[in-house]
Amino acid sequence: MNILLCDGNQAVKLIDLGISKCLKGTIATSAAQQCTPRYISPEQLKGYLSIKNDIWAFGGILLQFATGVLIYDDIRSENQLYFKILLGETPLEYMMKFYEDKCKVIRQNKDFSTLLEACFNRDHQARPSAAQILKF
Repeated sequence: MNILLCDGNQAVKLIDLGISKCLKGTIATSAAQQCTPRYISPEQLKGYLSIKNDIWAFGGILLQFATGVLIYDDIRSENQLYFKILLGETPLEYMMKFYEDKCKVIRQNKDFSTLLEACFNRDHQARPSAAQILKF
């Protein structure tokens, strides 16, 4: 996921050049598996690519913007990080548990909380589309 500032820094665009070049059926190519580990979705770790992988990553970016804390900030080992993503709390659950003091804006805004919960749905098919996110 890349963040671009456009129109004289008046607009923000999110793009993922890696996945756009590498979607081939539903199985991830090795090039598509190269990503920023903290933002990888559980299904992408298992080798499954879809546009919904980006929704998980987008949720991670929103969560980091809202809290000022990198998701899974205190996990240093990549293996522990992948284990947490596959079997542990979602980034939102983790942040609310270990960085509760940083989550004030999330707790105070039910719509934002609902959006984050939707982005981190472990069932990738149940995550909202980009068009649905724009309606939140």
